[in-house]
Amino acid sequence: MNDTGFIFSLSSVTYAIKAQSILRKNGYRCEVIKTPKDMGKSCGYSIRAYGDRMKARVLLSKQGIDIKSAKPPFEEDRI
Repeated sequence: MNDTGFIFSLSSVTYAIKAQSILRKNGYRCEVIKTPKDMGKSCGYSIRAYGDRMKARVLLSKQGIDIKSAKPPFEEDRI
């Protein structure tokens, strides 16, 4: 696993904690953080993790966790 960091903004602190648990179970180093101001308005909590972010996105999506925004942005978000 590489050490590329990313942040996912989520819709609630509950989802941030659930995302942290899911990602840790799958070998990610991660933590719940306050959402950076430059990521827009959300619940105020995000998950910062290190590793394959596309795989992380799929893992969370399969568990019903909607990612509001990502840093760095996903390619389809830049269009």
